[in-house]
Amino acid sequence: MRKPKHRLRIAHLHLGRWGYFEMNFNTLTDYEKESCKLLFYALKRIPSEDRALLAEKYRIERDRANRLYNNNFVPDTVLAKARGMRLIDYRKKRKAIECEFNLHLLEGIKQVRGFDSDLVEDLYQYELYDREVRKENERLAGSTP
Repeated sequence: MRKPKHRLRIAHLHLGRWGYFEMNFNTLTDYEKESCKLLFYALKRIPSEDRALLAEKYRIERDRANRLYNNNFVPDTVLAKARGMRLIDYRKKRKAIECEFNLHLLEGIKQVRGFDSDLVEDLYQYELYDREVRKENERLAGSTP
């Protein structure tokens, strides 16, 4: 199965608005409220340790991140160092968590909006497939001497 070009785009759009949703909860438009519900639907379905890792990266108000890091989000280099991890290991872990988050987000979209486009259907099917491949790779890596 071929990897969709922008498969995590929907996840990144929702995660990127996490801080905004929390800071402006009372003034959200109806569309933003629906997106906020989808974000928290998916966040509830991942382990709290994984949720904490995503929060370190994305649960920051963008203006504050821009002032602190000249970036919209906390840089991976800063977060990897804070966790005592190599940058490449941190990024692999974050990407795996984002993929799992994305699967749950797409499940939420499926329930709330239905599959109204082939893109959402394709992304959902790819994430299911990718999760199985990752599990198999982890199993094989753990069984090598």
